[in-house]
Amino acid sequence: MNLSNLIVDSFIQKFSEKENFCAFNLPYIFKNGTPAILNAFKHPNGEIELTDNGLNLQAFAESVGRVDFDIISKAREFTQHYPNILIRDGALLSMTTEEDLTFDLLDYGEVLRKMIEYQPKQRSEHVEQILNQLRTILEKSFKHLDINPEIQGRSGGKYKFNFGSNNQLIDFSEVNKRKTNELLRKYVDTQNLNNDLNFMVILNDLENDKYKSEQSILAEYAVVKPLTSMLRV
Repeated sequence: MNLSNLIVDSFIQKFSEKENFCAFNLPYIFKNGTPAILNAFKHPNGEIELTDNGLNLQAFAESVGRVDFDIISKAREFTQHYPNILIRDGALLSMTTEEDLTFDLLDYGEVLRKMIEYQPKQRSEHVEQILNQLRTILEKSFKHLDINPEIQGRSGGKYKFNFGSNNQLIDFSEVNKRKTNELLRKYVDTQNLNNDLNFMVILNDLENDKYKSEQSILAEYAVVKPLTSMLRV
């Protein structure tokens, strides 16, 4: 075996090969200890399909380790600058050709690198304490309270809420324009597919003088309550 083949075989470990199909372990390791994988399949029309069958996304989710984190949305964000790399049916996918294969493999690797290096922002202890307080309060008001329910929107994206009970979905949010925009998108997208949903948002008015302006925007879609009134219950 010549040196170049020896290096390639050591760098990328092939673990399966059939006619027009092969599968590899790649030299990328997720934080949970799982190596990234790549399956390649050549279609009769000459197109080459690169996919992970969802295994890299699963390793990404396990590495992040947070049930309230939207793995699919974050992975789509990582692919947005690579036109031939996309998320489809829960898998990281590329449809390429022999001419473009080298470039698309490099882009595929870049998306994997972004997943592996990603460090999610951890919620502060202060926010965790507030959510625990709200959970205790809401459990007195609802016979059954779900924690972090997930609802699919019309776009196909899935959205997590802090709490839910039947068709009532409840979030706690800091007061700022970015959070308001995120909530509005979530409300519009999920209600377009599930028009019987009702939303409540509890806004943190403890340290922010912009409560009224953000409250007026959100009130068209949700019942808005100030955190101070909820904590007095």
